[in-house]
Amino acid sequence: MTAVAADVTGLALQSEAKITAQTAGAPFEGEPAASIWAISFSPNGQYLAFGVQFVRANDFNFPSYLLVVSPARPDVVLKKFEMPRHPAMRNVSRLVWSADSRYLGVTPYGNDWYQVAVVDLDANQVRVVSNRNGSGWCDGVGGLLPGPQVLEYCAGSNQTTVRFFRLDGAAAQEEWILLKPAAFLGVTPDGGMLALDFPIGQISKPVRHEIVIFNLNDRSEARRWSLDDAQVYNGTFAQSGRAFCTVADPTWSRWNIESRAAVSRPAKKLLRAPLSADRCLSSEPPATSSSHSTPRP
Repeated sequence: MTAVAADVTGLALQSEAKITAQTAGAPFEGEPAASIWAISFSPNGQYLAFGVQFVRANDFNFPSYLLVVSPARPDVVLKKFEMPRHPAMRNVSRLVWSADSRYLGVTPYGNDWYQVAVVDLDANQVRVVSNRNGSGWCDGVGGLLPGPQVLEYCAGSNQTTVRFFRLDGAAAQEEWILLKPAAFLGVTPDGGMLALDFPIGQISKPVRHEIVIFNLNDRSEARRWSLDDAQVYNGTFAQSGRAFCTVADPTWSRWNIESRAAVSRPAKKLLRAPLSADRCLSSEPPATSSSHSTPRP
């Protein structure tokens, strides 16, 4: 639980915990130790959620859990939800919070990428949403909007689809179809804006990228940046939604959505851990009277 933080320059260890079968209430210890398949802080900072499973050789019925703890006391489990076993590949599963820190989206649900688990922490319930009508490869839950609504991103060879559906699986609003490939980067905590990355050319080699911020209410373009050649860009919104940060070897950048101003610096060891809203927040631009309806540049 401390390996990632220890690899990032400037972070200080505040707490740590060894995750054991006793911690999770699992019937046996893992061989080797417990495997963490996803981890995420809640927007209000009160919770740390992570998925953990305990594997034994030649045993495919091993238990998997979603645990919720306090960052200050990671050894005390506040909430526990049993989950199907998850893929062995690291950095594949995703945990996404709603803005009010009540709901938590889990993708995939077990090995099924067409099922999303939505956890209601207040009600201690898990709702499994099946959605098998997506076009192309669906990357699961990209965000939880007010409602809650599940935002799903699907990538095809020649188009990108963004879909919105309720917890019963019904469409919540008309899907977006963009006739070009794009990578999903994230949504603002309030669900007001969406960021997509459009590579200009084949991504088998470093190419120029365009990061586009869309207003979700009317699908208008709020801001667009043309970025230097890279193979892949990662990105996240600041907690306020007024700044967007990108990282690609070897540069980290913070972009002010309202003014287009940018601050860049070498990424150094930053790439060894996921880019977080907290890191974007550390360079937050000052508040202005502008709204999200900034005209297209």
